[in-house]
Amino acid sequence: LCFDTVSEALAKTGVDMDGDETDDVHVGAVRLERDIEYIPIGANLHPLAMEIEANGHPHLKWYPAANFLAKLPQAAFLAQYGAGAIRHMGRLALFRDVSAVATSKLLASMRQALEELKAAVSRDNQLEVIIVGSLAGGTGGGMLVDTALLLRAQAQDYVGNNLVLRGMFVLPRAF
Repeated sequence: LCFDTVSEALAKTGVDMDGDETDDVHVGAVRLERDIEYIPIGANLHPLAMEIEANGHPHLKWYPAANFLAKLPQAAFLAQYGAGAIRHMGRLALFRDVSAVATSKLLASMRQALEELKAAVSRDNQLEVIIVGSLAGGTGGGMLVDTALLLRAQAQDYVGNNLVLRGMFVLPRAF
């Protein structure tokens, strides 16, 4: 699964094996199915930041809403265009998505994948999940810890403790 703040409309153009442009979402030569493997969770975070500043969400006190609202242009809150190398924006996009449990794209995708994989998991065959991302920007750096915690919590219902969770992350020098 690929979770990103960038919307499909912006990330959809790729290059096929012949070097020709295509409308499919690609990571290198790997094509990702929209809404199945590529899950965009970005949105306009400005209204949520305003609510946080007005003490509307006590569980989101970690987000420096007053500071960001005072210093950043409103366009910086449009996470559907990316998190702008601001980890707080990537994390807030994740929290915005999972706060509505019934409609969360991230949680629904995790649950569906776990449901499909649980039959192959046994005492002798653990489920291994590798979270891959970049720590250089705002999306990966902002979402990685919470994504791992959410996955571990979701996996509990499907495979119990039969989960090995690993992470591989690139640092700014990779770019």
